[in-house]
Amino acid sequence: MNKFIFIVLASLFSATIPAQSVNKGRVQLKLGLGPYSGKVTSSHVFKNNTTALNGGEDVFVTLQNELSIHYNTHKNFSFGLFLSGIDQGDTDTTSYSTGSLGFSVQYYIINKPKLNFYFDARVGGLGYNENSSNVEFGRVYINGRGSTNAFSLGVNKYFGNVFGVYLKAGYMRQAFALTHYNLDSEPVKSIDLNQIEDIKTMFNGAFVNFGLTIKLRNKSPKSE
Repeated sequence: MNKFIFIVLASLFSATIPAQSVNKGRVQLKLGLGPYSGKVTSSHVFKNNTTALNGGEDVFVTLQNELSIHYNTHKNFSFGLFLSGIDQGDTDTTSYSTGSLGFSVQYYIINKPKLNFYFDARVGGLGYNENSSNVEFGRVYINGRGSTNAFSLGVNKYFGNVFGVYLKAGYMRQAFALTHYNLDSEPVKSIDLNQIEDIKTMFNGAFVNFGLTIKLRNKSPKSE
């Protein structure tokens, strides 16, 4: 995920110089990361090669990275695409990652040439992967699919015609159901009479994201 984001950033970076003379709307590229923390709720809990209903709740803290691109259709609105991900190892034997791709809409409450204050809403698809190994289960590979949505308030601060920084904070929900469960490379369809696709997990909590924002194409200052 991190390599992909930086490859995309490098391929788009060359567009920043000629973009300063274009005035048919504004395109912003954003690259950042930040903490995401809250509550994780599971429909089942795994134990001794069985599952039990009411898996319970736990807290989580992780770091999420994000790449997004936005096109201003109006001085107060922009539409965009985002790609975000988490890649984390909880312990020496367990690691998990998520990847999200979707759409976002931003409404600019304050929009000046060097400063924007905005509300952001987004929705997208979610993929989940987990790799773990322990004495009870052996080697376990888990995949899941679901959705994500988030709401946040943010600010963009530009230091010239192209480069700036942004900061946003808000609420995010990520939920998925299992699609594959492999135990020692063998697919498992059900555990203790519970179908794999009936096992669901939801993350929800607060997040903060900080990073670089680049104007790939500028509106003229008078139109902002």
